Formats: sequence, C-alpha cells, structure tokens
Amino acid sequence: MKATILSFSGKQDLLEGLVGAGAILLGAEVQRRYGLRTPVFIDLRTAIYTDLALFSLLGSSFAEILERWSTPETPQQVIGVPDTGIPLATAASLASLRQGREPFITLSVLRKQARIYPGEIVSEFVGRPDPSRETNLIDDVVASGGSLRRAVVRLRESEIPIGRIVVCVDREQGGVDALADLGIPIYALFNLAEIGAFCKERKLI
Repeated sequence: MKATILSFSGKQDLLEGLVGAGAILLGAEVQRRYGLRTPVFIDLRTAIYTDLALFSLLGSSFAEILERWSTPETPQQVIGVPDTGIPLATAASLASLRQGREPFITLSVLRKQARIYPGEIVSEFVGRPDPSRETNLIDDVVASGGSLRRAVVRLRESEIPIGRIVVCVDREQGGVDALADLGIPIYALFNLAEIGAFCKERKLI
C-alpha cells in the first residue's frame, strides 16, 4: 500500500523549493551530512525553518489540502506529531486563518510526553482538541510508521478520533502498510518515486 498522493496549486514550486533549500538531500550530500547511504533523505527539521517563504508555502499547501474536507458541518483541526509535525500543523492553521478560510483550521499540540500536574492530572496537549471538529494528524514523513502509530495510540486513549493522516512525504518504506490496521486513510503531498522522477528530470541524480 501507498499513501494517496495529493495534487494542489504550487506543487511544482514547493518541490523545487524543498530541493533547492536542502530539505530534500540527494546522493553524496546525504553521505556527507549524515553518513547514510541512501539516494534521497528528507530533512524538514533544519532547512525550511531558515526559509520563512518556503515554510509559509508549505503551510499554505497543507491548508489548501485540508480545506477539501472542511464544511460548516465538518470543520477541521490539526494536531502535529512531535516533533517535526508540530510546526507543520501550526503553519497550516495560521495559513488557513491568514487566507480568510471559513471555518478556519484550528490547532492543538500533542506533547512529546504527557505532563502530570499535582493531583495526578495528566495533560497530553497544549491547547485543547475540539471534539466537534474532524482531526487531521500531521507529520513530515511516513517511513516505518512508528511515530505515527504512537501518536494515534495516545490520541485514541484521549478519545480523540482521527479523520486522516497527512504527511509531506511518503518514503514508501512500508510505513503505510504497517499502519493499515489502524483504519485511518493516509495522504501525502509527495512520495519518494515522485521526488526521484523530478530530480532525474532536472539531472540532480
């Protein structure tokens, strides 16, 4: 199984920007920076946060996609997977508000670890998920699926149903298959095959 790959306006510009900024690393550069032997490495943790225009475009792309499921009866909210998914979800929510979308996409943050207050009050979130809204779990990539599974388990323990998972890149490493038993549809802005074809066309690899 693979994630459903999404089309959206500015998709080519976003991919060009991610490659140009080094958020998508290729070949020898992956070996040099990380010591890994893989032709493509996705690194959204560094590059996009120093390029606010690119970060904004990525947030707008997520917002545009999520608006497809938004209606007055089913407004949307985003929750990011710690750590990298949190700023992506935040960017999507802010883009939705900035663009005047109605109803705009709201945000809550899943803590990396639950915080326990006096009286054994457990807080899993910064902010509060809205039970009247459909939840979109956001992350940078799906690779093995481990971090996404852990986030889903925690949300379900908090009785937060998840409408879908949306990631920037499906690395096509079996993660979507590994998550199939959860019964949650998975969508991606790009997959590894699409990125590879783009880079070959530009003679980058």
